[in-house]
This record gives sequence, C-alpha cells and structure tokens, in this order.
Amino acid sequence: MTDDLDVPVLDNHLHLDPRHGRGIEAVEEFARLGGTHLLVVNKPSWLLGVEPDEPADFRPVFEETIDVVERATDALPGRAWPVLGVHPG
Repeated sequence: MTDDLDVPVLDNHLHLDPRHGRGIEAVEEFARLGGTHLLVVNKPSWLLGVEPDEPADFRPVFEETIDVVERATDALPGRAWPVLGVHPG
C-alpha cells in the first residue's frame, strides 16, 4: 500500500514499552500493515521506576527511549525518531 502512495506513513505519538508492553513486536506489526516511520515518545519516568528530583534524573528514561528507537528503526522500512520530554509527577 505505501509503495503506491509514495509518501511516508507516520505515527506521530507512540510509546514503546519493552518492559511491560509489546515493544518491537508492535513496530513489526506497524510495518507489516504499511507503517514506515515513528515518533516515539518516552514513557513517564515513574512508569519506569524513576522518581526525578533534578533534570539529570531523567537521563535513564531518555536513554531507554533512545535504545528502543534504535531497535525500532531496524524494524522499519523508514526510521523512528525519539521525542524526549519530562512528565511532572
């Protein structure tokens, strides 16, 4: 389907959860159904066991998101990008 569209098929707000969700399996299904690109938003820190007191405390959450985005890019015909932000608790 996407070949004849000649445009990217992008999900602009996706949380990938390799710990508690489908993780890369969800990306593979997205690609199988015609998706090409993803914007992957980090999960709130407290869902990953991080209770931040200062900006540096978000680093492990951001690094986990960047890691799963790299793996998502490998599973896509296009690519994925991380969208990193703080979620106040």
